[in-house]
Amino acid sequence: MLYKILLLLFMVMSSLNLHAIDKQFGTIVEVIDGDTVKIKNSAGVIKKMRLSGIDTPESYNNTKAKRDTYKCKILDYKYLHLGLSAKEFLQDMVAKNNTVSYKTVGYGRYHRDIVYIDGINELIVKNGWCIVKNYNKLSKDKLDYLRSLEQDAKDRHVGIWRYLKTRCY
Repeated sequence: MLYKILLLLFMVMSSLNLHAIDKQFGTIVEVIDGDTVKIKNSAGVIKKMRLSGIDTPESYNNTKAKRDTYKCKILDYKYLHLGLSAKEFLQDMVAKNNTVSYKTVGYGRYHRDIVYIDGINELIVKNGWCIVKNYNKLSKDKLDYLRSLEQDAKDRHVGIWRYLKTRCY
């Protein structure tokens, strides 16, 4: 009887979408765009994951890209070029070291885990390839740190800040 109860409890717990409290380790197997990757976790499962706290330009011509180009008053091809450049930047970082430690901080509306990957989120901001956004409930300290990196990138006119003057998308 106890065995059946434990088995049932295990099945219920494994079906829930529980998020890690501690860091996890995995391998980035694909870069989808500048803020989305596929990670193979330590159990061998590959999942599509969105980087927390950042938003890069779209690298595909979709509805959001059209809306962003309108808001930013930038030509479509320049905006998409920025998105592809952000994707290439992330691909270059991953090519050097695709094994990462990450923490799941939420679950997104497009069926993706929202993750904070040590070192990667910061480098994307520092090099100016994104806008910092806090729709993933980052801590105040982490958000302040990312915003200071973003301001520095803006001041240096690197990445997207070569073409954008404001946080328009």
